Parts: sequence; C-alpha cells; structure tokens
Amino acid sequence: MRVLIFIITLLVQPSLWAQSYRYKGYKNSLIQWEKIDPIRWMEFKQWKKELEDKNNNSLWRISTRELELTEPIGRVLGCSGSCVLHRGLGFSEVSFRSLVLEGDELSTKKDSYLWVFLFDGTLVRLSAESSISLQEINISDESVFLQARINEGNVLWMNRSEQLEKIQERKETDVTFLPLKKWFESRLGVFEDEKELRDDELFSQIELSSESKKMYQRLHGIKAKNNRFTKSKTFNFLVMPNGSVVGENLIAEIYVLKGNQSYVKIRENWAKEEASFHFRGYRPQEKFSMDSAQWYEVEKRGREIKPISGGQFRWGEFLTSNIPSILLRRETMLKKYSDELLVTKDKKSLAESFGYRKWEGLSPQGQKPTDLSRRIEFLLGYTTKMETSMLALSEQFRRKHQEMKDFSFFPQEFDDRFFKHALIRYYQYKE
Repeated sequence: MRVLIFIITLLVQPSLWAQSYRYKGYKNSLIQWEKIDPIRWMEFKQWKKELEDKNNNSLWRISTRELELTEPIGRVLGCSGSCVLHRGLGFSEVSFRSLVLEGDELSTKKDSYLWVFLFDGTLVRLSAESSISLQEINISDESVFLQARINEGNVLWMNRSEQLEKIQERKETDVTFLPLKKWFESRLGVFEDEKELRDDELFSQIELSSESKKMYQRLHGIKAKNNRFTKSKTFNFLVMPNGSVVGENLIAEIYVLKGNQSYVKIRENWAKEEASFHFRGYRPQEKFSMDSAQWYEVEKRGREIKPISGGQFRWGEFLTSNIPSILLRRETMLKKYSDELLVTKDKKSLAESFGYRKWEGLSPQGQKPTDLSRRIEFLLGYTTKMETSMLALSEQFRRKHQEMKDFSFFPQEFDDRFFKHALIRYYQYKE
C-alpha cells in the first residue's frame, strides 16, 4: 500500500524528480533494503512526514545520493614488495592499476614501497612500513581538493606542476619500480641486503646516463600535451596525528613516528601563499607558516614546531631525486584516466559519466564562501578537535601497555628501515 501511494504521489507531483540524476556505479533506487525497519517502514504517519520533508526540498534525491557517494580517487602506479589496501572490513594486496576509492587505507610491509597516482596528477609514495588513508577528492572547474591522513611511516606527497622538469643525465634513483627490475634481478642474482653502505660508495654510483636523458625528453613531450586539460590548482589537506599541513600546489615529505615526533618538509611550493601547519589543541585554530626546503620537527602532542637540519633524512630524499620513469608513467596514466574527467564542466555529465559530485570551487577572500570553502573550514575545526582527543586517548592506552612491558606500544624511533632496502637496490642496479 505504501509503495502504491508513493508512486501515485510521484505522478501527481513530478517536481520530486526535478534535477535528479544518478551517479555512475549506483543504482536508481535509493531504498537501502538491508537497513529498513519493517515496523517503521509501514507507519503511515512516518511516511507522510518524510514526504512533507521531501516536498520542501526539491534536491532531496541528489542530497541522499551524495551522502552515500564514494568517489574514485586514484590508481596504484606501482608496488615493490607487499602493499595492502584496506576497505571497510576487508583488505587485499594491490598491484599496478588497482583502483583506490575515498576512505581507503594503503599500507606497506617491511622492505616494500608503493607509488599511487591520484586522478588530478598527484603522486603519493609510501616507504617501507608506512600507512596512509586517502579520505576525499573534490573536483571543481578551477581546482581539485584532496584530503589524506598519514597514519605512520614516511610519505612523499607530490602535486603535479605544469612546469617541465630539469633534465638530469644520471641514472634513476628509485630503481625498484623500473620496468627492468626482474631482468636485473636475474642478472645480478640474490641481493646482499645486509651489505653496509658507505657514503663514498653510494655517490660513486651516480653516473651519467643517456637513458635518463631520453626519458626526460619523452616526458616533456607528453607533459606539454597533458597541460592542456589539467587543473592549475590542487588544494591539499594532509592530516597527521599531531598536526595538519594545508597548502596549494606543493611537494611535501612527512615522517610520522607513532607515539613520538613527526617531521615535515615542504620540498617545493609554487603557489602564491605559503603552506601552513595547524596545531593540535582545543583553543581557537592556530597555524604556522612553513618555509620551503626546510625540515620541521613537530612535538608529539602537536603543540610545538621547530626547524631542524634534517640531515638524517637525506637518503630518503635522494631516492626520489631523479625519477623520470615514474613521472612518465604518471603522464600516461593522466592521459588515460583523467583527460575527459578534468575537462567535464556539466554537473550531470560529471555524475553520470564518472561518478563525481561537482563542487563550486574555492571562494576568494572576502567573498561569500562556496560549498568547498565551507567544507575546508569545517574539516580544519573538526579534525583538530578529533585528533587532539585521539592523541590523549592513545597516550593513555599506550602507557598502560608499556607498564605491561608490551614493546609494540613503545614510541617509534627514526631509523633506516624506511629507505635501506631501496638504497641497496640502487647501489646494485646497473643500467
């Protein structure tokens, strides 16, 4: 009876269907049958109240769909070792081109490394024993907004720049991801993982490479074509347990040590405004402007930040200092997956063809805030309060386990586990 009344109502009031469209990958029906309470479903008064609410909001159908929407955020560019994707209550190993959705967590095991391509052109690299949650992607006409949480370990976050990279005539540094990986492993045999590396030995391997030069030339040609359809701005909201980094068009490297300090460096920032660090605490939102090319140490409670030399991180930076193959693969994936996506302007087409909601974009200072500006403002306040509370709870939990001599809950310390395996690969690799 209720279904019959609802159908008749729709025929009498066709405005309920106004401005309605379906997101790609989602069903026409909005009824979640598995969550329905049979008794509440059959109540006529409850149905009448819901109908009145819908009559007062002609966009109720779109709003309902958007609340359930989980948008694709990227694909795996490459995995060396064991890389795991956690989605909901399940998990699985990932490989080249594995799809990543909003809310997914990616993690790497010991001696494993992962590159992820996001659909705006951003690259994300996870070192060994690291974890990141890719929370959301919001697309507007002028820009893309990305939110992620670095849970632990070492993460490199690289927004795409329209500028052409400087050609480096030396062999590539992140060799574990090269297409010839299997070939050189068979030629060299078993790697000596326990071999000690000396500075003079490592730098003797930085030899001139004509292959690297050719790779950059190919990269420049494809990148110039891709610049015609890419967005000029990417706004980033990168969350750590003890602080948040907010900025536009940047390359940032972050180390999160559980129960201990975090370390942040803005390698490059080609936006007009500097990136900012947002503290933890319940006071009004405080932030700190971060200079480029400077390492910072964040106190474990997220209340202080100070510049440091960062010499202990130089090998991690070295591994991603010359990566034309990775950059070239990014451009080919950008052409394949993002060409039509990033140029689509129409809300309905973006929803039905690609499964994304279109946002209004960032509002200039002093003007009426857009939906995306309000979203960012909400995230800044909400995240600060939530992470501050989680820090306090996790510290209490960790202290109890430390009293029981559970060493897995002792604060993490920085060591070479994040980059040692990749450095050995670089040392032994011959082009």
